[in-house]
Amino acid sequence: MRESSKNALEILKEYAPEQEKKTGHAKASYGTADFNKYYHNSFENITQLTQYCAQNRQELLDSTLEWQQPILDSNMPDWLKFRLINSGYVLYTNSILNKAGSFTSMEGGMMGLTGTADQRLSSHPVYQKLFPELDRSENLMFQVTRGSNGRIMHFTGNYYVGIGDTTKQSESPMTGNGWMIDNSMSWMIQMAKEYQNTGDEELLEQIKPVFDKLVPFLKSCIHKADGITLQIPQGPTTYDDRSHPAVMSYSGSTYLAALNASKVIAQASGDSAMVAECENQIALTQESMNSDAMFNGQYYAYGYGREEGLETGRIDYVFSGMLAGQFLSRYSGWDDILPHDNILSSIQTQLQSALQSPGYYLAKVYDPVT
Repeated sequence: MRESSKNALEILKEYAPEQEKKTGHAKASYGTADFNKYYHNSFENITQLTQYCAQNRQELLDSTLEWQQPILDSNMPDWLKFRLINSGYVLYTNSILNKAGSFTSMEGGMMGLTGTADQRLSSHPVYQKLFPELDRSENLMFQVTRGSNGRIMHFTGNYYVGIGDTTKQSESPMTGNGWMIDNSMSWMIQMAKEYQNTGDEELLEQIKPVFDKLVPFLKSCIHKADGITLQIPQGPTTYDDRSHPAVMSYSGSTYLAALNASKVIAQASGDSAMVAECENQIALTQESMNSDAMFNGQYYAYGYGREEGLETGRIDYVFSGMLAGQFLSRYSGWDDILPHDNILSSIQTQLQSALQSPGYYLAKVYDPVT
């Protein structure tokens, strides 16, 4: 066992020193990419890093417990404590922080693709609260890899080809490829909150032109679904593991939070016309969300429109993402995006009916009747 461990350490040490030629991987072709690790700014090799960790292990433990202990000491159930703490696992399984300071995450085993803008919608709070500089850095990487109409794309690059930074794109052929409608909404919410957290006027000046493109882009995605016009953008979303209705409660609630974000940026910029446009659209989208097409009197339905195997119309499935925008709006310190009674009734329905869901993790979409 000791010999195996020694061999493993020796192998690791061969790759850990700083690369003089920044090629990193045999498949890498982006010659200007920095494939070195961030610790190379302070340590020459893995041995020095290991020695530092050993010498400062108590301080490192205390710093870890500083954010975990309040959760562990709370009266929340153990399963929720586990999920809250474990929500940061991507930081040490999928994230990249190179010597140059560029930060991004890879999407699982998807060929080294970096960015995953859709997943940041739910995962960004741990970055934003604990590592705000890294959070801003990755969001700005999305800003420089925008697609047509200014929309935010799914990926920022590829580890094996090279990741960019906050000023230039990666040369990966996948950069600028693939988009989901919630990519843009997610970015808007996160950047508005970043501005509110920092009051950084240079950041405001940098992101305002992007908001000016995204607001009309999202509005242009509103169109009829099976003969009815609901004021909710339509398009592909992160929930791509199944076909879904033309109009989703997830997109509607997230759109409302994105409009709140746009209003924040418009107010800070003194753009009264944009403020008025956002307020008008918020009222229209709220009316659609609270209509019979989307709210069944008990909870916000999965959506409206045709889904494979189901008849057209309102689809009264319980959907875990129906109040995503409400969570994000309140997390950001903004108002409720929907009537409080409707929100409360929706949450109660999900908590009560979710007990029938098999397995440890709840189903994302299910019929509460069966």
